[in-house]
Amino acid sequence: MCPATRTGSRPAASPSGWPAPWWGHREREVTLNGTVPSYRQYLAAAAAARRVAGVTDVHNHLEVVLPPGDYRDDQALTTAADDALTLNETVRVGVEATAANGVITLTGTVPSGDERTAAELLVAGLTGVRSVSNDIQIRADADQPTSLD
Repeated sequence: MCPATRTGSRPAASPSGWPAPWWGHREREVTLNGTVPSYRQYLAAAAAARRVAGVTDVHNHLEVVLPPGDYRDDQALTTAADDALTLNETVRVGVEATAANGVITLTGTVPSGDERTAAELLVAGLTGVRSVSNDIQIRADADQPTSLD
């Protein structure tokens, strides 16, 4: 992963040899720049930055650059995402995925933010995902029983 940088500064190495973290233009803000090989690593980098004591905001400008063997065409990625959603018991029937150029878009309605987040995390780790656009709506009445007829 490439280092986070701050405007107007040159990266410096930490004692471990990895670039030291860089603060954004305001104190307590971190800006992540560079590339990572998967969307899961994109999310993990931001989560790690948020855990740093004193950080109040993280600007994630990392780019997911898939390794050559990890590219999937839109149809294959859509099928893999829909299968992951369908086979998992945490996400209810009616959440659907479509893929375009490695970007998965999730749509549907769920009763809670936890279920919405679970759907995103389910597809985030699929091979070929560059990002996820979570357009799932949250509605309290979405918890009505669904049928697989």
